[in-house]
Amino acid sequence: MMLRSDASPRLLHIITGLGTGGAEASLVRVIRGAEDPSRHAVVSLTTRGTRADELEAMGVRVWALGLARGHASWQALHDLRSIARDVRADVVQGWMYHASLAASLLSMTSHERWPVLWNVRHALDAWDAEPRKLRWLIQLMARFSSHPKAVIYNSSRAARQHEALGYAAARTVVIPNGVDAERFKPDTASRAATRVSLGLPANAVVIGMAARVDPLKDHDTFLRVAAYLAVRNSSVHFLLVGTGTEAGSAAQPSALDAAMAQRVSEVPALAGRVVRCGERRDMPAVYNACDIVMLTSRSEGSPNAVAEAMSCGVPCVVTDVGDAAQLVGQSGDVAAVGDVIALAEAAFRLVNHGEERAERGRLATARIHAHYTAPLECTAYARLWASTSAGAVSVQWHGASPAKRAPRVLVVTTISTTLDAFLLPFADHFRARGWQVDALAAGATSHPGLAARYDRLFDASWQRRVGGAGHAWRTLCAIWGAPRQVRAIVADGAYDLVHVHTPIAAWITRFALRDRAPSTKVIYTAHGFHAYPGASRLRNVLFRVVERRAAAWTDYLVVINADDFALATRDRLAPNDRIVQHPGIGVDTRHYRAASAVDRRTMRHTLGFSEGQSLVAVVAEFNRNKRQADVIEALALLAKRATTMPTILFLGDGPRRATIESLAVARGVSEHVRFLGHCRDVAAVVASTDALLLPSQREGLPRCLLEAMAMRVPVITSDARGSRDLVAQGRGRSYRTGHVAELADALADLLRQPSDARARADRAAEWIEREAALTHVLTLHDQLYEAALRGIALDVDRSGAAEPSAEVHGRAA
Repeated sequence: MMLRSDASPRLLHIITGLGTGGAEASLVRVIRGAEDPSRHAVVSLTTRGTRADELEAMGVRVWALGLARGHASWQALHDLRSIARDVRADVVQGWMYHASLAASLLSMTSHERWPVLWNVRHALDAWDAEPRKLRWLIQLMARFSSHPKAVIYNSSRAARQHEALGYAAARTVVIPNGVDAERFKPDTASRAATRVSLGLPANAVVIGMAARVDPLKDHDTFLRVAAYLAVRNSSVHFLLVGTGTEAGSAAQPSALDAAMAQRVSEVPALAGRVVRCGERRDMPAVYNACDIVMLTSRSEGSPNAVAEAMSCGVPCVVTDVGDAAQLVGQSGDVAAVGDVIALAEAAFRLVNHGEERAERGRLATARIHAHYTAPLECTAYARLWASTSAGAVSVQWHGASPAKRAPRVLVVTTISTTLDAFLLPFADHFRARGWQVDALAAGATSHPGLAARYDRLFDASWQRRVGGAGHAWRTLCAIWGAPRQVRAIVADGAYDLVHVHTPIAAWITRFALRDRAPSTKVIYTAHGFHAYPGASRLRNVLFRVVERRAAAWTDYLVVINADDFALATRDRLAPNDRIVQHPGIGVDTRHYRAASAVDRRTMRHTLGFSEGQSLVAVVAEFNRNKRQADVIEALALLAKRATTMPTILFLGDGPRRATIESLAVARGVSEHVRFLGHCRDVAAVVASTDALLLPSQREGLPRCLLEAMAMRVPVITSDARGSRDLVAQGRGRSYRTGHVAELADALADLLRQPSDARARADRAAEWIEREAALTHVLTLHDQLYEAALRGIALDVDRSGAAEPSAEVHGRAA
């Protein structure tokens, strides 16, 4: 809800110029989104540019001081003071470095002492390439960064980069750029006409880039990508839009002309396939004429062009600059700066797969509507202006509770692989909302790709790889020092939420924070308790004692299966109104979907199997818990019945692989098994099979079952905890763990009644889409974090919670 006019403060905006850049567009957008634009006034330090008339049409008063860029004068400061008094400003906001410094100088030299906001629109990814004077100014402003009431950044990465230079972290506010989704939207009607006007073939796959010509935009990398793709696909055409992209004159060729000529001379296939149209006013139509939009920049904050293209339903391939990776999320692809091959290969996949391109486009539009619309941006600014005028900076972060800054979350896991393999979508989601998301794990800072997805990374002290005679002693020292490290990181980061995963990290972190400040809430996600049916009674008692002790240090507990939910509530491992069951970490149904007949046939041909051969996949590490030996014994039983035999595909590796291979030979079923080891594309292999089998002794909520179900692959599983939750209500077939005869019967039924198996698979896929899709789990986390920030109970439906097995009920001392 926007603020009422009679409560809205009067704003004086000071900006370097009023041209066509991103800051100018954002200024116009937030003033247009205000309930009463006439309460805003704008001063351009240079000229009126192209935006002044647009602002005045909204009732905004506009002044232009006529300064040369980078120059200042006492007369200009006097003029600013007169204007601020004339408009009776309540708040003065500077846009970009020079104007923000001018805003502070105005306030500090006037008796009114107007509250000031800085708006930083710049990331520092290419610090060494910045002009020397600009670097000097940025560093100088760090010394004065405590003066403004808030320093606004449009990207989380820019905020962290400036804080590293000494900008006051306590002043940080992140408000991502918004998009006018009513203007930038999918429009198939304009696509054909725009292509005709631009000279683009109607059936071409068009890759566009919208950026002014500037070294930091790196058009040369785009042209290198274009040359790479032009050779591989004759249908691809390219479009360059933005100031300076138009062709220069023969007498005065531009740098882009020279780069273009060089690429065409190297790759003649590129000739005639790059359209350069200069600056355009009809950008929604231009984006809709594209099939893919690319960003090759060496530095960005929050790239408007990418957000606008996404809003138009165009998937994007971007370099890892600013918050570009966070912006595109799962809808786009990200490559390192200057990595021509990675950019080209990502684009090439989209060029060749029209269905995936369309699906990514839909995801892109949905992501913009959820997190990056103009109303969200305008609301955040309005609240910040109101709280600044009232004397206490307070902004609401896209659904979060009001706070002096964006909420800060520390994610803790034992090893960094957990962050990469399972938790990246959650980091992307909350960073897209403007939150700060940091991570602590063993090996975090050196793990490839994590730096782009989290704001800050910390290496856990328990990471040390120790050995030799002092192994035990050094291990003890590492663990002994870990609580001290956790406390220091949490105190320094002033985190609102600490979300812990995995047993070792969870216990150490909760122990370390047992005397934490009430404002820091600890959430523990248990991905399967170590007390479970089938374990020894002593083990179950010991683990329950440990968890009961840690319960006093746990504010909210998330479990992922019915057995653990019942155990947690029975043992009060957290306050019962703060225990919730989630369906795992969610399945990205964009990646896991039913294979087409062509894809299935192609993969089977690659593996050396015919279309009619019955294939069953087993995806698991070879260890005792996964019980692959049961599968071999079940095959041997089927062979004795002289029935049709399936072929079992074992995917994975591990210490017991050789044992299982020998067992297959000994039982005479080696011709019915194939050991594939580690596969790069497990999902494609599983999607080509007739069923997935999981014979485990214990599980939390097995991801391989969730993914198979999302791909409409029938599943057979032991009745291990978690697994039986997934196949309940006819979504799959289960058997008693370790009962080989029942497993053999399940395999035989799969061969005899494939239509029944497919019906179960259909029910499973519908349930995944409704209850376990990543989008749904992200919503559950929104609700969880909202409750934790407010310190309130969770709204939990406790009907039908399963009781844990009697083996887990063993009395604990």
